[in-house]
This record gives sequence, C-alpha cells and structure tokens, in this order.
Amino acid sequence: MKLPQLSLTTKIANYFLLLALITVSIVGGVAYFRARAALKQAAFDRLSVAATLKEQEITRWFEDQQRDFLQTTQMPDVQANLDILLSSSNKRAKQQAYQVLKQYLNRLNQIKPSLREIYILDRSNKIILSSNNQREGEYEILANITYVEEVKVGANFAPIFYVSPITRKPAITLAKPFANRSGMILVDLDLQRIDRIVREKTGLGKSGESYLIGSLISKNAFLAGKSQPNQATTIDNLDSPGINAAMSGLSGYGLY
Repeated sequence: MKLPQLSLTTKIANYFLLLALITVSIVGGVAYFRARAALKQAAFDRLSVAATLKEQEITRWFEDQQRDFLQTTQMPDVQANLDILLSSSNKRAKQQAYQVLKQYLNRLNQIKPSLREIYILDRSNKIILSSNNQREGEYEILANITYVEEVKVGANFAPIFYVSPITRKPAITLAKPFANRSGMILVDLDLQRIDRIVREKTGLGKSGESYLIGSLISKNAFLAGKSQPNQATTIDNLDSPGINAAMSGLSGYGLY
C-alpha cells in the first residue's frame, strides 16, 4: 500500500514550521543564557559592593581602635604615673601611682568597651597593672601581639589573629613599648563589632552570607560571621578555590 503523497504546499508549510521551531529554539536558548549571565553578573556585582562596604567599615573600626589605644598614654599625668610605677624605687610613690592608673584604666574600660582589657608590662613581661585584676602578676607571651606606633589612615593594617586561651575565640592584642623601654602597654580588643559587621545582611538578600577568613595556628579558619557568636572557635583548615585565592592575596569572584 502506498503512503499518501504530500502536496507541495504542505511540504513547504512543514519546512517553514521546522525552520520556525529551530529559530525559536535558538532565540530562546540565546535569551536564556544571556539572562542567566546577566543575573549571575548582577549577583556578583551586589556581592562585590557588599564586601567592599564591609571591608571599608572594618578598616575604619581598626583605625578607631588604634587611635583610642595610642591615646591611652598621651596625657602628661598618665605618663608621669607610668614612669613612677615602672622606674621608681619609692614603694609608697609606686603604690599611689598604681591606684591612680588603676582608676584611670577602669574608667577607660567603661568608656571604650571595645578595649576589652588594658594592661601594663614591666621589662620582664610581667603584668603589673591590668583592668582585669586576676591577670596581675602573670607573665605575658609576646608571640601573637600586633605592634602599633601610629595610625595610618587608609593603609593596609594586618593584625595578628590568634585563639585566646581564655575565650577560645579569635583575638587581637595591640602593643606599644614605652619610649624609655621600661615596659609596654597592651590591649586585648573586643571583636564583637567586627562579627556584627560581617553578619549584617544589607545587600546580601535573604540567602546571602558573608564571613571573614584568616590564618589561625597556620590554618585557614573562620574569624567572624560563620559560627555562633558565643561559640568557641574550631580550628579546621578551610579549603576551597575561593578561600585559597583570597588567602593568597587575590581578589575576584566566581562559581565554586
């Protein structure tokens, strides 16, 4: 039995229909991939702006903390009492200087809560005065401190992060030796403000998330924004193409 022959008009119509389907498929595919690329770029742009704003805010915060720290010993009466406490052989004068400085540090700690603990070391690295009474008489290990001599606005500031033996969370300690090398002043910073900056959702949408990565005990670890605020830091080496590139000093974005 022979199949019915299609008329020329039907054949032409079928060809045009097939061509139209192919054209629509190509146009639809191109439009889809262009829309996908545009949405991806828009997401990258939004994340880049959010990251830049957070970076700038953290930079300003560190500048403020350095400035507040350096100003703690700028007043002449504070300097005079520090000289007595560190260098005088008169026990009564040293005790009076201790009381004056103790009250000063306690007031400063209340006014500037981000300066979590302020303390003074003598030449032997012994804590002779602290806003935390329990720490006085202990010896400080200086392996993880960040020395600060001046505030450089806009400059790259690279503090040393370490795991606090007290809180088991990331910590930063700023230090400045006294001019006569009789001792130094140190401050442990309260990093809760950095954690709040990193966790802020502005510009990230409902599903967006930001976090701060740094080196702790020679491993990449979360410094802010990932674990619970009151949770101790777990030192697990974090590894991904994005994290590794960032820790190598490279900036950029991509899908990982």
